[in-house]
Amino acid sequence: MGEPECAAPARQLADRIREVLGDGPFAAPGGWSHMGAVICDAAFQARRRYEAVVRPRIVRLQERWPDAATVTGFRARLEREDLAAAMDFASPARVATAHALAHLLAAHGVDTREDLHAWLGEPAHRAALRTVRGVGPKTADYLGGLVGRPGVAVDVHLRTFATGAGLTDLRYGPLRAAYEEAAALLGHDPGALEHAVWRFGAARAGAGGRSGDGRRATGDGRRARLTAPGAREVPPRPPRPRRDGGRRFSALRPTAVVGSAPGPCLLLAPPLR
Repeated sequence: MGEPECAAPARQLADRIREVLGDGPFAAPGGWSHMGAVICDAAFQARRRYEAVVRPRIVRLQERWPDAATVTGFRARLEREDLAAAMDFASPARVATAHALAHLLAAHGVDTREDLHAWLGEPAHRAALRTVRGVGPKTADYLGGLVGRPGVAVDVHLRTFATGAGLTDLRYGPLRAAYEEAAALLGHDPGALEHAVWRFGAARAGAGGRSGDGRRATGDGRRARLTAPGAREVPPRPPRPRRDGGRRFSALRPTAVVGSAPGPCLLLAPPLR
């Protein structure tokens, strides 16, 4: 008997992953421990260059709003201060999405990273996320990655990679399933594999192509250098030049973030290759 029909796209992806990225290992994603950062990253990242636009604002938000590390603390800040000003990001729609996400999570008793990690395990809760304006299937999956859940969020880089494997017409759900099955075929964590593919695409975009969607701390192999507890952010290596009006681009995204010292303790993914 031949392979099941549903396995064919996964096999095509698995073959391309081996050809382009090798056999790994790929480091699993981390995300943020600060819930204000998690919510804002998810709300502000779509269709923005992550390293240049989103990530610096998320890091700065944690420094300015250290008490917003829980959903309760974040909502208290929202009542007193303007999120658009704190993020230096003039987008009423994205600000509204962040407010709505915070309200939804609070209504469901989600207050910490650990709460959200567990809450997202229920399909009904993921469906509840989709009721928030500005949250589509990719953002719902992306939110899980920000709190360390295994899974795949399909963005432009993953679609481009799939096109190179001959998969040009799969919708979001089937393509996500193909990536997850390919991860199983190759013995990789799906989130780690997703990030390895994302880094590959982001590096190619940074070398002169389109940058595509902003991405996960976005995580975003989130191959990390460990930072000692209480240490400040690890300086990135010099970014690669980009032909984009003199601006520069790097494929860094933050990874695991848990630390005992006050303020954010970040682990950073090093530049690709």
